[in-house]
Amino acid sequence: MKNFDKIPAEYKKEEFRLDEEGKVDIFRIPGTNLVYKEIALPALEKYFIELEKLKSDVFVFPQELVYVKNVFMGYLMEFIQGVMIKNIDPNILIPELFAMLKEVEKGIIDLTKKSVKIVDINVKNIIITPEKKMKVVDTDLFEVTSEDPYMIRRDNFTDYNDTIMDIVVKEIIRKFGSFMDRYIQEIYEACVYSEVSASYCLEKMKEYLQNRFGEELNTLDELKNALSLAAKR
Repeated sequence: MKNFDKIPAEYKKEEFRLDEEGKVDIFRIPGTNLVYKEIALPALEKYFIELEKLKSDVFVFPQELVYVKNVFMGYLMEFIQGVMIKNIDPNILIPELFAMLKEVEKGIIDLTKKSVKIVDINVKNIIITPEKKMKVVDTDLFEVTSEDPYMIRRDNFTDYNDTIMDIVVKEIIRKFGSFMDRYIQEIYEACVYSEVSASYCLEKMKEYLQNRFGEELNTLDELKNALSLAAKR
Protein backbone atom coordinates (compact mmCIF):
# COMPACT_ATOMS: atom_id res chain seq x y z
CA MET A 1 0.00 0.00 0.00
CA LYS A 2 1.16 3.49 -0.88
CA ASN A 3 -0.63 6.44 0.72
CA PHE A 4 0.05 9.99 -0.51
CA ASP A 5 -1.29 13.49 0.09
CA LYS A 6 -1.55 13.68 -3.69
CA ILE A 7 -0.53 11.46 -6.59
CA PRO A 8 3.20 11.99 -7.31
CA ALA A 9 3.83 13.85 -10.55
CA GLU A 10 5.92 10.98 -11.97
CA TYR A 11 2.95 8.62 -11.57
CA LYS A 12 1.03 10.54 -14.23
CA LYS A 13 3.86 11.73 -16.43
CA GLU A 14 4.01 9.16 -19.24
CA GLU A 15 0.59 8.02 -20.42
CA PHE A 16 0.87 5.34 -23.09
CA ARG A 17 -1.33 3.55 -25.58
CA LEU A 18 -2.16 -0.11 -25.25
CA ASP A 19 -3.34 -0.23 -28.86
CA GLU A 20 -4.40 1.92 -31.76
CA GLU A 21 -7.90 2.49 -30.40
CA GLY A 22 -6.89 5.22 -27.96
CA LYS A 23 -5.45 6.11 -24.65
CA VAL A 24 -6.29 4.66 -21.26
CA ASP A 25 -5.44 5.87 -17.79
CA ILE A 26 -2.20 3.89 -17.52
CA PHE A 27 1.12 5.60 -16.91
CA ARG A 28 4.68 4.33 -17.09
CA ILE A 29 6.64 5.45 -14.03
CA PRO A 30 10.03 6.74 -15.24
CA GLY A 31 13.09 4.88 -13.99
CA THR A 32 11.11 1.83 -12.86
CA ASN A 33 9.57 -1.34 -14.30
CA LEU A 34 6.16 -0.28 -12.98
CA VAL A 35 3.04 1.32 -14.35
CA TYR A 36 0.29 3.13 -12.51
CA LYS A 37 -3.33 2.49 -13.46
CA GLU A 38 -5.81 5.03 -12.19
CA ILE A 39 -9.18 3.68 -11.05
CA ALA A 40 -10.47 6.50 -8.81
CA LEU A 41 -13.46 4.41 -7.71
CA PRO A 42 -13.13 4.02 -3.92
CA ALA A 43 -16.09 1.63 -3.82
CA LEU A 44 -13.95 -0.98 -5.62
CA GLU A 45 -11.25 -1.02 -2.94
CA LYS A 46 -12.24 -4.41 -1.47
CA TYR A 47 -12.28 -5.97 -4.93
CA PHE A 48 -8.74 -4.79 -5.66
CA ILE A 49 -7.50 -5.87 -2.24
CA GLU A 50 -8.48 -9.41 -3.25
CA LEU A 51 -6.76 -9.09 -6.64
CA GLU A 52 -3.60 -7.79 -4.97
CA LYS A 53 -3.35 -11.05 -3.01
CA LEU A 54 -3.15 -13.15 -6.18
CA LYS A 55 0.30 -14.21 -7.36
CA SER A 56 1.19 -15.75 -10.72
CA ASP A 57 4.22 -16.23 -12.95
CA VAL A 58 2.02 -15.63 -16.01
CA PHE A 59 -0.81 -13.29 -15.04
CA VAL A 60 0.16 -9.75 -14.06
CA PHE A 61 -1.99 -8.70 -11.10
CA PRO A 62 -2.05 -5.43 -9.13
CA GLN A 63 1.18 -5.28 -7.16
CA GLU A 64 0.45 -2.46 -4.72
CA LEU A 65 -2.63 -0.32 -4.15
CA VAL A 66 -2.32 3.46 -4.27
CA TYR A 67 -4.24 5.83 -1.98
CA VAL A 68 -4.58 9.59 -1.62
CA LYS A 69 -5.32 10.57 1.98
CA ASN A 70 -6.54 7.01 2.63
CA VAL A 71 -8.86 7.02 -0.39
CA PHE A 72 -8.26 4.28 -2.97
CA MET A 73 -7.18 5.73 -6.32
CA GLY A 74 -5.51 2.97 -8.35
CA TYR A 75 -2.69 0.49 -8.31
CA LEU A 76 0.86 -0.27 -9.40
CA MET A 77 1.69 -3.27 -11.56
CA GLU A 78 4.68 -4.63 -13.43
CA PHE A 79 5.36 -3.15 -16.85
CA ILE A 80 5.65 -5.95 -19.40
CA GLN A 81 7.82 -5.22 -22.41
CA GLY A 82 6.89 -7.08 -25.57
CA VAL A 83 4.37 -7.42 -28.39
CA MET A 84 0.70 -8.36 -28.31
CA ILE A 85 0.03 -11.91 -29.41
CA LYS A 86 -2.07 -10.54 -32.28
CA ASN A 87 1.25 -9.25 -33.68
CA ILE A 88 3.12 -12.52 -33.14
CA ASP A 89 6.05 -13.21 -35.46
CA PRO A 90 4.71 -15.66 -38.09
CA ASN A 91 8.18 -17.22 -38.24
CA ILE A 92 8.21 -18.18 -34.58
CA LEU A 93 9.26 -21.79 -34.15
CA ILE A 94 6.40 -24.08 -33.24
CA PRO A 95 8.18 -25.64 -30.21
CA GLU A 96 8.73 -22.12 -28.82
CA LEU A 97 5.07 -21.28 -29.33
CA PHE A 98 3.86 -24.49 -27.72
CA ALA A 99 6.17 -24.01 -24.72
CA MET A 100 4.75 -20.52 -24.13
CA LEU A 101 1.16 -21.74 -24.46
CA LYS A 102 1.75 -24.53 -21.95
CA GLU A 103 3.08 -22.06 -19.39
CA VAL A 104 -0.08 -19.95 -19.77
CA GLU A 105 -2.19 -23.09 -19.41
CA LYS A 106 -0.39 -24.00 -16.18
CA GLY A 107 -1.20 -20.50 -14.95
CA ILE A 108 -4.87 -20.97 -15.85
CA ILE A 109 -5.02 -24.26 -13.95
CA ASP A 110 -3.40 -22.60 -10.92
CA LEU A 111 -5.91 -19.72 -10.93
CA THR A 112 -8.78 -22.15 -11.41
CA LYS A 113 -7.69 -24.00 -8.25
CA LYS A 114 -7.90 -20.66 -6.45
CA SER A 115 -11.48 -20.15 -7.76
CA VAL A 116 -10.41 -17.25 -9.97
CA LYS A 117 -12.57 -16.55 -12.99
CA ILE A 118 -10.60 -15.11 -15.91
CA VAL A 119 -12.47 -12.24 -17.53
CA ASP A 120 -11.56 -10.38 -20.71
CA ILE A 121 -8.66 -12.40 -22.08
CA ASN A 122 -8.08 -11.44 -25.70
CA VAL A 123 -5.50 -10.98 -28.46
CA LYS A 124 -4.43 -7.60 -27.06
CA ASN A 125 -3.67 -8.52 -23.46
CA ILE A 126 -1.47 -11.57 -24.02
CA ILE A 127 2.04 -10.20 -24.36
CA ILE A 128 5.07 -12.04 -25.78
CA THR A 129 8.23 -10.80 -24.11
CA PRO A 130 11.69 -10.58 -25.72
CA GLU A 131 12.61 -13.65 -23.60
CA LYS A 132 9.88 -15.67 -25.39
CA LYS A 133 7.54 -15.77 -22.42
CA MET A 134 3.82 -15.05 -22.47
CA LYS A 135 2.35 -12.71 -19.89
CA VAL A 136 -1.32 -11.84 -19.47
CA VAL A 137 -1.96 -8.21 -18.53
CA ASP A 138 -5.09 -6.15 -17.92
CA THR A 139 -6.29 -8.58 -15.25
CA ASP A 140 -8.36 -6.15 -13.21
CA LEU A 141 -11.67 -7.70 -14.27
CA PHE A 142 -10.71 -11.13 -12.91
CA GLU A 143 -12.71 -12.25 -9.89
CA VAL A 144 -12.62 -14.77 -7.08
CA THR A 145 -15.90 -16.63 -7.31
CA SER A 146 -17.87 -19.35 -5.54
CA GLU A 147 -19.02 -20.88 -8.83
CA ASP A 148 -18.67 -24.61 -9.44
CA PRO A 149 -14.96 -25.44 -10.03
CA TYR A 150 -15.76 -27.32 -13.23
CA MET A 151 -17.61 -24.31 -14.63
CA ILE A 152 -14.72 -22.01 -13.73
CA ARG A 153 -12.24 -24.29 -15.50
CA ARG A 154 -14.47 -24.64 -18.55
CA ASP A 155 -15.04 -20.90 -18.87
CA ASN A 156 -11.38 -20.06 -18.25
CA PHE A 157 -10.14 -22.47 -20.90
CA THR A 158 -12.77 -21.76 -23.53
CA ASP A 159 -12.07 -18.01 -23.42
CA TYR A 160 -8.33 -18.61 -23.62
CA ASN A 161 -8.65 -21.28 -26.32
CA ASP A 162 -10.84 -19.01 -28.42
CA THR A 163 -8.19 -16.29 -28.17
CA ILE A 164 -5.40 -18.61 -29.33
CA MET A 165 -7.53 -20.00 -32.15
CA ASP A 166 -8.23 -16.41 -33.19
CA ILE A 167 -4.49 -16.03 -33.83
CA VAL A 168 -3.91 -19.36 -35.57
CA VAL A 169 -7.14 -20.53 -37.18
CA LYS A 170 -9.91 -17.90 -37.20
CA GLU A 171 -8.70 -16.15 -40.37
CA ILE A 172 -8.91 -19.47 -42.19
CA ILE A 173 -12.37 -20.15 -40.75
CA ARG A 174 -13.56 -16.70 -41.80
CA LYS A 175 -12.27 -17.29 -45.34
CA PHE A 176 -13.47 -20.84 -45.92
CA GLY A 177 -16.32 -21.21 -43.41
CA SER A 178 -15.09 -24.55 -42.07
CA PHE A 179 -12.47 -27.19 -42.78
CA MET A 180 -13.17 -29.69 -45.51
CA ASP A 181 -11.03 -32.03 -43.46
CA ARG A 182 -13.36 -33.32 -40.73
CA TYR A 183 -10.55 -34.34 -38.36
CA ILE A 184 -9.14 -30.80 -38.28
CA GLN A 185 -12.66 -29.36 -37.88
CA GLU A 186 -13.36 -31.67 -34.94
CA ILE A 187 -10.12 -30.69 -33.20
CA TYR A 188 -10.93 -27.02 -33.75
CA GLU A 189 -14.41 -27.44 -32.29
CA ALA A 190 -13.05 -29.39 -29.32
CA CYS A 191 -10.73 -26.49 -28.62
CA VAL A 192 -13.16 -23.59 -28.84
CA TYR A 193 -16.16 -25.32 -27.26
CA SER A 194 -14.52 -27.17 -24.36
CA GLU A 195 -11.60 -27.01 -21.96
CA VAL A 196 -9.26 -29.14 -24.11
CA SER A 197 -6.14 -26.96 -24.11
CA ALA A 198 -5.08 -24.95 -27.16
CA SER A 199 -1.54 -26.34 -27.05
CA TYR A 200 -2.83 -29.94 -27.14
CA CYS A 201 -5.19 -29.21 -30.04
CA LEU A 202 -2.51 -27.43 -32.05
CA GLU A 203 -0.06 -30.27 -31.43
CA LYS A 204 -2.64 -32.75 -32.77
CA MET A 205 -3.28 -30.55 -35.80
CA LYS A 206 0.44 -30.30 -36.49
CA GLU A 207 1.01 -34.06 -36.21
CA TYR A 208 -1.94 -34.86 -38.46
CA LEU A 209 -1.03 -32.28 -41.12
CA GLN A 210 2.60 -33.45 -41.22
CA ASN A 211 1.44 -37.01 -41.83
CA ARG A 212 -1.11 -35.93 -44.40
CA PHE A 213 1.16 -33.68 -46.47
CA GLY A 214 4.46 -35.45 -45.75
CA GLU A 215 6.27 -32.28 -44.75
CA GLU A 216 7.74 -31.10 -41.45
CA LEU A 217 6.04 -27.99 -40.08
CA ASN A 218 8.56 -25.82 -38.26
CA THR A 219 7.01 -22.36 -37.92
CA LEU A 220 3.63 -20.86 -37.13
CA ASP A 221 3.36 -19.59 -40.71
CA GLU A 222 3.96 -23.10 -42.08
CA LEU A 223 1.29 -24.48 -39.75
CA LYS A 224 -1.22 -21.85 -40.89
CA ASN A 225 -0.43 -22.56 -44.56
CA ALA A 226 -1.01 -26.27 -44.00
CA LEU A 227 -4.32 -25.50 -42.25
CA SER A 228 -5.34 -23.42 -45.27
CA LEU A 229 -4.64 -26.38 -47.54
CA ALA A 230 -6.78 -28.58 -45.28
CA ALA A 231 -9.59 -26.04 -45.59
CA LYS A 232 -9.41 -25.85 -49.40
CA ARG A 233 -9.30 -29.52 -50.24
